[in-house]
Amino acid sequence: MASSKLSKFVVAVDNTNINSEEAKLWTSVVSMAAFDAVKKTEYDVYANREIQEARNWFRNKSWDFHYVCNLAGMNPDYVHFKMMRQINKIEKGMKQWSKRPALGASATAT
Repeated sequence: MASSKLSKFVVAVDNTNINSEEAKLWTSVVSMAAFDAVKKTEYDVYANREIQEARNWFRNKSWDFHYVCNLAGMNPDYVHFKMMRQINKIEKGMKQWSKRPALGASATAT
């Protein structure tokens, strides 16, 4: 499911006609980071670290984020905007889920 959302994202972001093989490579880098960023966190500590690093890469808009987007022929501001919408939606859902009472927990404390 995430891959179909990702492919729609990449098509929407990449409105240029990529001719060079190098630009295709950098598009793949952005796509892989986007795929990692929209994954739900897991119980695996290393996987969670990769997810958070990918989200922070989009969130912080560092010089290398701009550089990679430009090499891929993508507008960094647009990529940031679209990815932050997805990341915020995922993180909001995770916060709502964590506020729910545990299964089997009583509604009133005695």
